[in-house]
Amino acid sequence: MGLFCLTHMKKNGLAFLAPGDEAAIIAIGKKVEKEDILPAVRIIEGWGLKPRLGKNIFKSHLIFAGSDNERLSDLQEMIDDRNIKAIFCARGGYGATRILDRVNFSSLAGSPKWIVGFSDVSALLVLGAEKHFYPLHGPMPFQYGLPEYARSVESVRTVLFGQPYSIYSEAHPFNIQGEVRAEVTGGNITMLVHSTGVPSSFDPRGKILLLEEVEEYLYRLDRLMTHLKRAGKLEGLAGVIVGHMTNMQDNDTPYGKTAYEIVLEYTAGLGVPVCFGFPSGHEPDNMAVPFNVPARFSVSRDGALLEFEF
Repeated sequence: MGLFCLTHMKKNGLAFLAPGDEAAIIAIGKKVEKEDILPAVRIIEGWGLKPRLGKNIFKSHLIFAGSDNERLSDLQEMIDDRNIKAIFCARGGYGATRILDRVNFSSLAGSPKWIVGFSDVSALLVLGAEKHFYPLHGPMPFQYGLPEYARSVESVRTVLFGQPYSIYSEAHPFNIQGEVRAEVTGGNITMLVHSTGVPSSFDPRGKILLLEEVEEYLYRLDRLMTHLKRAGKLEGLAGVIVGHMTNMQDNDTPYGKTAYEIVLEYTAGLGVPVCFGFPSGHEPDNMAVPFNVPARFSVSRDGALLEFEF
């Protein structure tokens, strides 16, 4: 697999992992069971890493993996421990925003590390550029033991160890052609909306905005996109990547548009390349997308290609 697997490799400001590195698994959102995480422990060990579980990972409080203080304690401990090179968020659900503004990221300024997750964790990932960590949007340990996620889980390893990496997305009739070189940010649309007008707000200007959603009513999706537009989060983008819109709901009186048609209404006039059907979000084909890494995003009649420059 190359020299990068024998020693740490740094390129474009990124520090990739090497065998023997320690990697944490913590839960900052919904509660998890031990049997759901053990397969991920074995897989991460198979990568040559040393997994360390958070002290409170299997705690339970309401729907959460422990109280806010317990979840915060695990996240803060792993951020501050210089031996930890990557932090895997066990699952999403809900809970990250309850603790986000209390996290002290100062120790990462001289020792950045990877944080892996998606969905509810999007609220944390979009802060990576400001808080000095490497966000990796992709599947979480809760899913690692499911056979249908094998390709997506392997993509996480590929990125963490610094191997050449690109993602192809098949052509879609709503795609808008173009090519741009920029960094990616974004994630779950609901979490992006909840990350506006708050201390931990995000700024996608000049970047490629990744969007995905799950189990949302279509009229609410329109409301979310309206909010992003009104908040200025669709201004100055370099491109848009639209991932899975999974199990979307409708009312007895149909909204009248599909999820992709709703998103297209807000992105078609931006004058930037846009692709739909990208393999990212709440489905097994959820390829790892590193944020804040230079990438070439090209959309043509043949499909879309996102190539990262490690």
